[in-house]
Parts: sequence; structure tokens; C-alpha cells
Amino acid sequence: SIPLGDVNNTAPAGTVETLTITYRVYVSNDVVFAAVGEQLNNAVDYRWDIDGDGTNDGPVDGTTEASAPPVEVITPELQVTKNLLVTPVDAGDTVTYEITIEHTPDSQAAALDATFSDLVPSEISSVTLVSAVDGTGTAITGFTVTGNSVENPDFDLVLGDQIVLTISGVVNTTASASTTIVNTAQISWD
Repeated sequence: SIPLGDVNNTAPAGTVETLTITYRVYVSNDVVFAAVGEQLNNAVDYRWDIDGDGTNDGPVDGTTEASAPPVEVITPELQVTKNLLVTPVDAGDTVTYEITIEHTPDSQAAALDATFSDLVPSEISSVTLVSAVDGTGTAITGFTVTGNSVENPDFDLVLGDQIVLTISGVVNTTASASTTIVNTAQISWD
């Protein structure tokens, strides 16, 4: 409901005039209220006081309704992949990961307020962020390393773009011989 107050028409009788109201709305980030593929519609009911009694719901007051074309709910869908660029063999060896954050083929929109976290296992020390670049190879900011935690608590990823992180570390002596060290990264987004 948007109360407009008094709008006085001072144009000569018979002149067609318009009143345009522009506003922006957002789809709730909740699958219960706005499932992907759902068709949402926005209808307007505009009322005005003609008889001057202070209300706009009388039998002689003006009213009109209109409905917008349906809007389909679309959503982003991201994926994260990780590859080994340098594979260690023994303690003291360097390990280098390449992590790619990108849209899946089914993604339909930019991902907003995304978060990234990668807790590198304790068997790897001296964790360093070698680079963080976008799909054109341009360096980007916001990704940090604290101890063994690589993260970015807030970034956006436009549709069709990607982020490639290169992370390195050193396999330390706590890594048992002939074991596999699993490293998993996580992303979430709106």
C-alpha cells in the first residue's frame, strides 16, 4: 500500500494524464515461497476518492486494476572443483591446488553474497594463496588465508564468470606414509 496523498488534476477537462509509480521488489530467497520455475504475478489495485468523503472505498469512488506479465523465478547454481597441480610424494614436498568456482550449465543468474571456505588438512602447513583470478585472468581480492583456512565471506559471481584460486602448502611430518590427504572446499550463495 502506497498512500499518495492528494493529487490535484489541473489539466483541462478531457486531457488524458497518467501517474506512474515505479518500485522494485525482490524474490524471497526461500524455495517454499519462490520455487525455481514458479511463475509469479504482480497485480495492482489502484483506488481514489472521487466524492471527497475522505475514503476511497465508496460506491462512486474510482478504482482500476492491472496485472503484469508473469515472471519466472530463476536461480544461480555454482560448483567448485579442485585439482592437484603439484602432487607431493614425501613430507617436505610442496602441494599445489587449483580451485575453480563457477556456474553450472543449469545456472540462470548471478550468485550474490557467496561464501567460500577451505580448511586445508593439518598434514599440510605453510598454506599460501598463490593467486585469485577471474575468468579473464584479472586478479581479484577478498580471498584470505588464516592458518590453514582459506576463505572469502562475501563475493558475487556474475553469470558466466569463474574464479580460479591457486593454493600451495607443504606436506609436514604429521602425514602418515602411504595415506591420502583429503581436502574439501565449500561454497554457498544467495
